[in-house]
Amino acid sequence: MSSTPSAATHEHSTQHISRFKLPIYDEPSEELVLIKTELPLQAQVRTVRTELEAFRKHLGVGTQNGLERWLEVEKRVSEKVRSLVDEREATPTAALYVAIGTLTGSIVSRRRAFPLRFLSPLAFFLVSSSQFVPHTSQNVKRYVFELQDRHFPGSARLRDQTTARVMEGVEWARALKERVWRRTEEAVRDGSGAVERLSGLKVDSGRRS
Repeated sequence: MSSTPSAATHEHSTQHISRFKLPIYDEPSEELVLIKTELPLQAQVRTVRTELEAFRKHLGVGTQNGLERWLEVEKRVSEKVRSLVDEREATPTAALYVAIGTLTGSIVSRRRAFPLRFLSPLAFFLVSSSQFVPHTSQNVKRYVFELQDRHFPGSARLRDQTTARVMEGVEWARALKERVWRRTEEAVRDGSGAVERLSGLKVDSGRRS
């Protein structure tokens, strides 16, 4: 009978100790929920960064396209220049003669008025080119006229009219020269005949055959 209270007391003590005994493992903590809070400046920085990146890409693409177009233009110009230069005249000597002629124009007009000082080298260049590289000069002239006809039709019409008037002037001067020469011949023949009749001497009138 006496053992029953003792057992009850021991069980009560065991429950009391187990209630206050520390656990071996930590109790699971509550799950932390992070709430992302964005500052106003962060949105502005992100927008600026995005715009700068887009601008950088656009600039890179534009630069690449511009470089490719420039190389293509340079290639076309080189091919066109090679096609205009006549193979028979593609010599350093011809280029040297043209350069000397152009430099002569600059030297001759260095003490002249500005328009003459500007136009003389160009005139000497054209004259020396037509003299030393005539075929290349003709090719360049035809190409320039083609560009003028294509892009400046009004200027091309004025050029054609001016050329026609110049040719008319040249033909008129040639015809005038022929008329003056014929009249001079007739006057010489008449004078020679008169001298022969009056003097009885044979006079050579220098007639053209």
